[in-house]
Amino acid sequence: MASEGFSWGGFLARVVAAFALVYLTYNPEGFSFFHWVLQPAPGETGIGAYLHGFSPVKALAGIALITGWWCSWQATRRSLGVGGALLVVALFGCTIWAMIYYGAISPTSSKAVRT
Repeated sequence: MASEGFSWGGFLARVVAAFALVYLTYNPEGFSFFHWVLQPAPGETGIGAYLHGFSPVKALAGIALITGWWCSWQATRRSLGVGGALLVVALFGCTIWAMIYYGAISPTSSKAVRT
């Protein structure tokens, strides 16, 4: 049975899980699933080289990420609804747009934040 109360530990666990899911999928530092899959395995030839060194471990990691994204999407849909989720996406989109417009971040840099 699910707990009815709010706890800071539960909140922190959800935030850490969300950040992990996003940054494991893609991040500009090059340490992500996206970069790992596109990196060919050294010394591989034949179909393996054509598939950029794709292996069962990469497939398993991809399935785990898809599962994580699916669970995250379902939890968001159940708590906010589709309309609420779209409003949150619009809010973050406009925030990023404003940050680019006012020069806080650069849309052409992989590091994003201007120094």
